Amino acid sequence: MKEKTDKCDKYIIDKPFQFRYVGLILGVFLITVVSVGITTFCIVWNNVVEALAFGEKCPEVNIALGGIVAKTALLLIGPILLLMGIFVIVGIIFSRKIAGPLHTTQKATENISKGRLRVSLKFEKNDKMDNLANAFNTMIKGIRTIVTADKKTAKKMITAISSLKSEVKKSKHVTKNVKAAAEQLGQIASELKKNMNKFKL
Repeated sequence: MKEKTDKCDKYIIDKPFQFRYVGLILGVFLITVVSVGITTFCIVWNNVVEALAFGEKCPEVNIALGGIVAKTALLLIGPILLLMGIFVIVGIIFSRKIAGPLHTTQKATENISKGRLRVSLKFEKNDKMDNLANAFNTMIKGIRTIVTADKKTAKKMITAISSLKSEVKKSKHVTKNVKAAAEQLGQIASELKKNMNKFKL
């Protein structure tokens, strides 16, 4: 049977996590922009006004400088919005690098919990994640080997118990206790068979 490789091809995988991640990036970006803006307009423009020594003598110059400041602020809005868009896209791409492997691992573990042992992990090229995928795949391979061996042992045991039950039924010199034990073993065997059939190898 072919191994099922869990991969994730979507960019928005875990909305709450990824949106928090992008929000954090945008928050840092906006704080930086506001800090730089305040520094530029308050300190630099004040220094320009003082250096030109206009102050109260020429209110027209102050009004003109205020207009320049306003126009400069308006000119910066476009690039700031563009940078915000770029930060959102970059944030989604980088958050996917974290959320993608987590999502894929979660899906694989859900499959294992349902008894589907023909799963394996494969991540995009990333050394740390490759190590995780290799360790996970080695673990699954080990589990498959153990379950396969247990299935063979259980099959032999079920066959032996069936033979024992039929021999006990044929024999007339068997006590009630032996018959009850054989019956109980038959129930255990059918339960074991049912449990082993849950695993898909």
